[in-house]
Amino acid sequence: MAQFPAGITYRKRISGVRHWRWQRLSAVLLLGLMAYFVIIVATVGKLDHAAAVAFVATPLNAIGLAYWLLLACFTPPSALRS
Repeated sequence: MAQFPAGITYRKRISGVRHWRWQRLSAVLLLGLMAYFVIIVATVGKLDHAAAVAFVATPLNAIGLAYWLLLACFTPPSALRS
């Protein structure tokens, strides 16, 4: 192995493929969840408060909204650009 000056250490090269795949996968999932979110917002917008809370409290809608929020927070903006 090559000799490095004092204070400089060898660092193994790391491929960016895993990061790139995660960006693409999360962007595709987020597009589908955005369509779901628009439908949910359109549906909830017509309901009164009690009915809207009951609608969002159903397990399928709660999981979908939580998953959308999680992906929206962790998907970098660069993954959403074309």
